[in-house]
Amino acid sequence: MLSGLAAIPVLWYVLQVDEATTSVVGPPARLHFPGEFWILMLTGAAILGLLASTRWSSPVAAVITGAPLFLVGVFTMLAPGAAQTVIDKLIADYRWQLSTESLAASGWLVMFGGILLAAASMPWRWRRNQPDTPDKFCLPRAIPHDTTLE
Repeated sequence: MLSGLAAIPVLWYVLQVDEATTSVVGPPARLHFPGEFWILMLTGAAILGLLASTRWSSPVAAVITGAPLFLVGVFTMLAPGAAQTVIDKLIADYRWQLSTESLAASGWLVMFGGILLAAASMPWRWRRNQPDTPDKFCLPRAIPHDTTLE
């Protein structure tokens, strides 16, 4: 669950910088070295893949990360004027305002949030693995009454 909380700002930052780098609207983001764009893209893909597919990761982490991305994207698509007003009030820097508006309107948030929510909705993610052998703190299993003990 903590991985989902930690993944929200990281994924948002990765998407934000990637959108600012590739967008033709507003000033481009400044990258510090030539491979930074690809490192950010691969980091975002790795986080998304880990949250969406790993068995050891809780499906709640995928929901915690995917729901805000999906809801912000849907809100922007349904009410773009209201979304722009909210973005203008929350984000002070003009450069980030443009890339946030572009990111929110692009549909990437809906897609990535939807991927995480769809992965979290799979039934196998919510099933707990049952061990074949009981652990030392469990009571022994009952012996069927027709079994003879030798």
